[in-house]
Amino acid sequence: MNIRRGTLQDVPAMLELKSQLAFQQRDQPSTRGGFLLGSTEEGYRQKIADGLSWVLEDDGLQGFAIVLPDGPFKASELWQSRHEVEGPVSIEPFEAMALGYFDQLAVRPGASRRYSAALALTAMVDLMNTGIDAMITATVVEPVVNLAAVPLVKRMGGVCVGRLDEYTPEVGDLVSDIWVVGREGYLRWMAESKGPGVS
Repeated sequence: MNIRRGTLQDVPAMLELKSQLAFQQRDQPSTRGGFLLGSTEEGYRQKIADGLSWVLEDDGLQGFAIVLPDGPFKASELWQSRHEVEGPVSIEPFEAMALGYFDQLAVRPGASRRYSAALALTAMVDLMNTGIDAMITATVVEPVVNLAAVPLVKRMGGVCVGRLDEYTPEVGDLVSDIWVVGREGYLRWMAESKGPGVS
């Protein structure tokens, strides 16, 4: 397996993988993810041009991750809908912060979870290295509960700041938890994750 930067030439393979990860209704919460929402061909081209993308390849594209630094994130639809997030945490302090967004993580069914984790970590480190104060991400809670990213987010000190009601063509009505991972929590997690003898 190889992890490299994503390019515009990867878009057709991204769309093919997205088609394999179409939303399916579930009765039980999922800890493995398994579906991908959003982004047309034009959307992926824009995100690759504006954001930071990585692909996992082994005899073809096996996965990809897309993160958005402060500028592209604050130009996104999600940021424009920030006042619609319902929860106990005021969004006002975040207005002046440099923020990044972990947008998408997709891995072909059957691929090792180790490779998925490596891909996610590569994209997250890349995003944090842009100098952001905090990373934002969203996890779906209705009509299904997707818990795949939640344990890692919590280990980094991530806090759920509220919920956002949305509508997507693939699902219809959708509710997501909005999480914030501060830079200090991320750095602490990185330091604690290093094994003996690793500097």
